Amino acid sequence: GAMLAEELQQKWGSRVQPVTFTNAVKQEMAVRVKRLLEDGRLKIPSDPAIRAALNSIKREVTQAGNLRFDAERTDKGGHADHFWALALALHSTVDASPSTEFVSNETRRTSAHSTVY
Repeated sequence: GAMLAEELQQKWGSRVQPVTFTNAVKQEMAVRVKRLLEDGRLKIPSDPAIRAALNSIKREVTQAGNLRFDAERTDKGGHADHFWALALALHSTVDASPSTEFVSNETRRTSAHSTVY
């Protein structure tokens, strides 16, 4: 919840990205997970609980015509916890811009004719 996000932000600063589970955010995350799974770009463990959670998300159309992504709560699988954990992990990479700069952990030595790493 919001209070947990605030406490984590106080402790970890900008490393914490709060996510409010609106229908729009859930739709974006669910569609991304589904697309990556269908494209074979995610490796899923053979654990039955994880696979059940990933398959438990259902898309429903509300009376207002909006899409809703949800799962039934069960004693075994929770509330699609593995699915939403995966979706959140992927969501955190949306705005990330990985560095393309090469950084060596070797000591750089320069001679008159070449640079050696």
